[in-house]
Amino acid sequence: DLEIVPQYQAAFAFVGAHERVYPMIRAAEGVLSLDQFINSRAYYRSWARYAPYNVYTSVESLHNLVEAKGWDEPVELAGFPFSEKAPSGGSAATRVTIPFTSYNRVDYLYDPASNKYLRTLSGEPHNDTVTEQPLAAANLAVQQVTTTATDITDSIGSPVLLMKLQGEGPAWVFRDGLVYPARWVRDGTMEMTKF
Repeated sequence: DLEIVPQYQAAFAFVGAHERVYPMIRAAEGVLSLDQFINSRAYYRSWARYAPYNVYTSVESLHNLVEAKGWDEPVELAGFPFSEKAPSGGSAATRVTIPFTSYNRVDYLYDPASNKYLRTLSGEPHNDTVTEQPLAAANLAVQQVTTTATDITDSIGSPVLLMKLQGEGPAWVFRDGLVYPARWVRDGTMEMTKF
């Protein structure tokens, strides 16, 4: 997360961190921290889920907090442009599996009717909590990055991972039920990733 936030010039909303991660957050270039423990009024708990997985916020609450802190300067972001029509080439890709962890398996299944990839989590449809609609994306960009296990462990004893999101490496872009091999490049902390 600390590598992702600066490229969007965004504030970083989060709930808790390992005691050794807090100094990393404070020292990270371009990271405006909206730590829930310091900014509790912008967050709330839903008793429909068990703690600690029941803390929520809203875009409005976070925007108000950012404004109150004086961090609401306009930023210019280019985003990731995608053409209306799929380029030639590409190979069939109706299922995208992200082999990140065995704890929660993430798949995206291509739905020709909507021309989108529907997200599943541990084999079940992953729906928006409020709208109950499936999480879906017309375009997926997957980067392969260098990942290093630290000597910091999370609450279940798994090592905290650091991912190197600056530099370059292989990538895959999925759209229209097809996959296209690509490369990603990011030149600096405040720079956007390019595919």
